[in-house]
Amino acid sequence: TSGSLSVNTVIINPKTSAGILNQDLGLAVNSTSSAVFVGETNAGVRVFTVGSSFTEISGSPFKAGSQPRSISFDGTGDYLYVANGSDGTISGYSVLASGSLTALTGSPYSAVGSGPFAVALDQSKKFLLSANLGGSPDVQLFSFDATTAGKLDPGATATNAASADAIASTH
Repeated sequence: TSGSLSVNTVIINPKTSAGILNQDLGLAVNSTSSAVFVGETNAGVRVFTVGSSFTEISGSPFKAGSQPRSISFDGTGDYLYVANGSDGTISGYSVLASGSLTALTGSPYSAVGSGPFAVALDQSKKFLLSANLGGSPDVQLFSFDATTAGKLDPGATATNAASADAIASTH
């Protein structure tokens, strides 16, 4: 509550797939701080409960696209979105109270630019933005579909932010 930080000595180590150590590239914490969501190469999205230690939940990792790099919740915290850097998609999931993820219908979404590296929710919590390192477009704005819960609808784009690989958003 004071905003001070305390040291946590618990470390989450990436998994090894086919003899190759994976990379943890994205991270998000749910609004109650009870679960940590980690985007990991060759594994997908790993989910851990938060307590005196981190415990990976049953069913984790959850399948994502190639190189899940950035993770963001929607404004309700009911949906999670993952920028998949290598395959040009955004994976969308509904999030259960346990932290378990269920892929949304139509996910992964492919109407994104090349190499989405970052996703962020805008201040109004009405739009999800994607920064695309490979361009085509450089930045993509998505709205949340009014009839299909969690679905992303492509919107405005920008092509003047070459090699966009991050988004800063205030909340």
